[in-house]
Amino acid sequence: MFSFRTSKIFYLVPAAILALSDAVPANTCTDAWFDIFNSTYFTAVREVYIDSVFFKDDRDEVTTKYLYENGKPVEFHKISRRNNKTLYSYNYIYYDVDESALKNTGNEHNYSPCNQHDTTCVLLKGNEYIYSTCSTPDTTCFQINQYKEGVLWGVQTNKATSNHIQVQTDDLMSEALVFQDSIIENIYIYYDTDSAKTTHLSIIADPDDDFKCIQKNDAGELVAVMLYKPNESGFSLSYQIEDEFHEYFINGNKSTTSIRKTLKPVKISPKARYFDLLGRYKFIR
Repeated sequence: MFSFRTSKIFYLVPAAILALSDAVPANTCTDAWFDIFNSTYFTAVREVYIDSVFFKDDRDEVTTKYLYENGKPVEFHKISRRNNKTLYSYNYIYYDVDESALKNTGNEHNYSPCNQHDTTCVLLKGNEYIYSTCSTPDTTCFQINQYKEGVLWGVQTNKATSNHIQVQTDDLMSEALVFQDSIIENIYIYYDTDSAKTTHLSIIADPDDDFKCIQKNDAGELVAVMLYKPNESGFSLSYQIEDEFHEYFINGNKSTTSIRKTLKPVKISPKARYFDLLGRYKFIR
């Protein structure tokens, strides 16, 4: 759950296919968290898809909803509420195309949820993303170009093997490594400069509760308690850090046993103060 200051990271959406191996966490909560990593960065073909994300703190309330076609995310809609205003944006994803595919409209549907006389409702221009395959025989890879009104705004590369996810920009590299009962998260900020910073966090299975996992920082201090909640369509996973509440809703075939035992194998707003693998805010100050 690491976070960091940066102006180069953009909000991430699902991007590639991740093959899973036996080296996955056995606890249901840590297992679910790894599924969230997968479906946030890599298109799930295992019938596990991120449906929506909810975030709330003392200033903002943000809901992000994902839309799919043929198992791939093609749109995500964001609704943000702040200072008695509601902000909407529609964002679009294209695969293995060039810039001629960009619509540059910020709203392909030409639809506004706002009444023209309602000053509390604002429709923002959304962003567009082009995902280009860069995979090798042993590594799944996508390069993601983000565009604002047709202008390239950021480039990011996502890579994955069976137990490792890596996200890289010009000044940042972050990764998640999977072990039998835990997930280790590392982040390297400004890694090619004299100002390089490194942060390590871990998500550890609760030995007494299969639906709970604990996140700790470098010093072994508790950061958050993460709760897995099964539901009719899949599951959710939630946690709170200080004044921030986060919940991820996943669609997929689940049971109350370890997810990986029941399924076959196959992270931004530009004004964000901090960022981590799943687009969350605030930890390092």
